[in-house]
Amino acid sequence: MTSSVNGMHRIFVYGTLKRGQPNHFHMENRQRGVTQFISTALTETTYPLVISTMWNLPFLLYAPGKGQQILGEIFDIDDTFLEWLDEFEGHPEMYVRDKINVNLVSNEKISCLGPT
Repeated sequence: MTSSVNGMHRIFVYGTLKRGQPNHFHMENRQRGVTQFISTALTETTYPLVISTMWNLPFLLYAPGKGQQILGEIFDIDDTFLEWLDEFEGHPEMYVRDKINVNLVSNEKISCLGPT
């Protein structure tokens, strides 16, 4: 299992960056870097999911084994987009990025970068 494929970073998004959500347009902005949708996925580990702030933003709490499996999407992104994403998401002050294991809809298990 790897979180890097062909020089790209494999990431898991579960909130407003998913397709059909309000911030997904950033994922398609080539001025921010290269992104490619890979698959829908479900976390192997359960986490508490909280919707908060005046913008109803989703947050995962780092309490593995509590909560529920999280449905999200896997994207491959380049270094340029990862730098932008870290700034957009407030890494490492607002969230921490770590390797997590997910199950793709094809039942393939992979490791990717995700918030913890």
